[in-house]
Amino acid sequence: MPVIAHTPKYGSPVNHARSPTPIVTFPPSADLVSNNVSSAEDAFVKGDRLPICITGQIRRLELRTKLKRFIEPMLSAGHRVEVYLVIDPRKDTNYIHRAAGSHTGGGQYTILTGEFESLNETLELFPKNMTVIFDPFVPADYRFDPRYAMMMEQISAWGKSLGTALWRAMQRARSHGRQWEALRRCWRLAQIADPVPPKAAIRLRDDVVVLQRFVPSLETMSRGVHVQNCEHYFGLNDKGAIVAGQGQVENYFTKPLELMLKNFTQLLSFQKSRCTRPLNPESVLFNSMVLSNAQPHYLKNFPIRPGINLQDENQTVNLCYSQGAHNTECFEDRDLLENMKGGIKIYKNTTPKELLYICEPPEK
Repeated sequence: MPVIAHTPKYGSPVNHARSPTPIVTFPPSADLVSNNVSSAEDAFVKGDRLPICITGQIRRLELRTKLKRFIEPMLSAGHRVEVYLVIDPRKDTNYIHRAAGSHTGGGQYTILTGEFESLNETLELFPKNMTVIFDPFVPADYRFDPRYAMMMEQISAWGKSLGTALWRAMQRARSHGRQWEALRRCWRLAQIADPVPPKAAIRLRDDVVVLQRFVPSLETMSRGVHVQNCEHYFGLNDKGAIVAGQGQVENYFTKPLELMLKNFTQLLSFQKSRCTRPLNPESVLFNSMVLSNAQPHYLKNFPIRPGINLQDENQTVNLCYSQGAHNTECFEDRDLLENMKGGIKIYKNTTPKELLYICEPPEK
């Protein structure tokens, strides 16, 4: 059974020789609750359980802004928050590429991994009056239809060697699958904690930073999947989501993996019917939601952004946000960062200067 406590406790220890000892067993997918729930019955009200799933890997986990600017304000607003840390404990795996140890900003800054070595190190950060489930989860690394990787390679610039390019594409596809596996795992843990499906849930990626104090108006949100109105890459932004409606919650957390494993052709056919772009994680998410009747919604105010720790020559560490060309459509949080007091800006050593990162001031 999962470790569920109002005073956070750590689950079973990790056995690095094999997969970690599981802290839960879960029912097969056939036992999942039906999605046929009317909108009147599944409207969220304050006091309903609210799972917050944080998924990814331990070496990228950012937790402090999630706690200070989101989870603790949610608790103060009267929400019954349940946090699920579904985190891969291995240090030798990648979900997406992060060049920890390399240099940026004209060589003046070193890219660091996250501050945690294990989930055990996160215990004391959580308030004592909430439910937290710690799950050192090692994904199964399912094999997906090879067409998925091959299509991604069509829009990638990974060199002239076809063999090397396809190998890297397969690695990239596997990392996407780990994200979808972690989502399904979180759903199943939430079911064990309480078999009554939650009326709303929130998911945040491991490296996502919350930029400001944020309490979403769950009681008035439309039924469906709410994501940032930017960086969609011909699909849905997959860095975080607020999901409203019981059946919608199940769909968000289970359908991407289910369709990729069991009905890839349907995903691919739908993609070809709506655009000429190859499938990617964002379009898999979008297609999965539409095919399972989960309505996408786009939020103008969802202040999250992937963060990265940069250390300067004086060993000072700043929490920074990429401002590359692909980030410029997130106007609201870009403006917020531009006005941040005490922070720094890091530029690429070019003429004219190109802004690479905006960084928060170091914690005192």
